[in-house]
Amino acid sequence: MKASLNDGGAVPTIYTAAVGKGRDHLWAGAVDGLRINKYVYDFEADGVRVRRVG
Repeated sequence: MKASLNDGGAVPTIYTAAVGKGRDHLWAGAVDGLRINKYVYDFEADGVRVRRVG
């Protein structure tokens, strides 16, 4: 799969992401500062802010 993603073709797009915390206790909350590879997504009332991390 890594070879297919690094073949120089189009950049892959992530359409969904899931967060799991385990089975011990119920969790109801929000996710902020979600990092996927080199990008951090901050979810705010006025939209999503994306910043690149080094």
